[in-house]
Amino acid sequence: MKKIFLVGALALSFCGYSVAKTNIKNDIVGIWAMTPLETGRANVVEYKSNNVVYLYPFTCLRDGKRIISGTYYNGVTYNNKVEKSTYSISNDVISITFDGEDKPYTSLRFNGIEKHKGQEILKLAEVSGPVTDSVATEFSYTKTNKVEPLCAEFFDK
Repeated sequence: MKKIFLVGALALSFCGYSVAKTNIKNDIVGIWAMTPLETGRANVVEYKSNNVVYLYPFTCLRDGKRIISGTYYNGVTYNNKVEKSTYSISNDVISITFDGEDKPYTSLRFNGIEKHKGQEILKLAEVSGPVTDSVATEFSYTKTNKVEPLCAEFFDK
């Protein structure tokens, strides 16, 4: 009896996942703040239902607990403008293409949305793009209602 229950529960969980995969676009629409990487990068992304995505670059600096609007590297701030791109979804991969470009800048595998302490956490893994073969290729984003980085937890580490 236990084996039948376990097999049934696993089957239901897989069915639920396949249904979730068909609604990736519905799941990702909104504003998502990235859990800061060890480098301090803490971007915020906003997925729109019309396949437009906005990237708001932020960097958290432990030195002085400062938040920089843009990507901060070796004392210089780069790319402090909001980037508008388009996205497409094929199976479980989200491809992001800069406006005016033909090929995606990055491709991210949708690894689901988890509920944790009343918050929605979006899990993505970079399939191709600028971070692959670097420090981190898996990202977590917390759903929010405003464009603001999650630097507080980074400062507390």
